[in-house]
Amino acid sequence: MKLATATALSLLLSISTPLIAKPVDTVNVENKVMDKVSINKASVEQLQSLPGIGPSKAAAIVDYRQKNGKFTAIEQLQNVPGIGSKLLAKVKDRITL
Repeated sequence: MKLATATALSLLLSISTPLIAKPVDTVNVENKVMDKVSINKASVEQLQSLPGIGPSKAAAIVDYRQKNGKFTAIEQLQNVPGIGSKLLAKVKDRITL
């Protein structure tokens, strides 16, 4: 009886160990949340973390924000010189106000 219990416990541990050893991919879950960049607060350096945004476009976003005030809609990013609908589509899921 003890051998059967030990075997069952060993089998259970061998099946569940990979589940315990490999947790839910929290890095990707957290990155999705942490990757959001505020277009109203981000520095030039932070804006450059977005795909398709280099130093000149990041500076243009900051300049636009300083001259026109905070963005009130994500789509207003298209008012920044050099940022069109394709680039907005590329970064839309990674930005916030």
